[in-house]
Amino acid sequence: MASNTAAAKRPLKQASTANKAYLIFYNFISAVLWSVVLGRTAMLVSAYGPEYVYPNTGQYTKWTQTLAGLEVLHSLLGMILLLLDIVVYINIKCPLQASFALPL
Repeated sequence: MASNTAAAKRPLKQASTANKAYLIFYNFISAVLWSVVLGRTAMLVSAYGPEYVYPNTGQYTKWTQTLAGLEVLHSLLGMILLLLDIVVYINIKCPLQASFALPL
């Protein structure tokens, strides 16, 4: 019982500067890639209609989403805290994206 309370009171280890820099870089690249997906999708829908979105953005979106797998690796390596949060995030995001990307 005493060991549980001691573990609960122990402060979290601070992330290294290199770790923080990498995660900032990773998140910046991820934001840029998803911004491109959003921009392409909006442009194609407004100019040509939704039937042109998947053929023109499908591969790019697939590889952008594949990079999200690094988030699981980050959690396993202890760079970020909770694997469960990432699993929930990916499971929520993927079906939503698939529903917009599928051809009608």
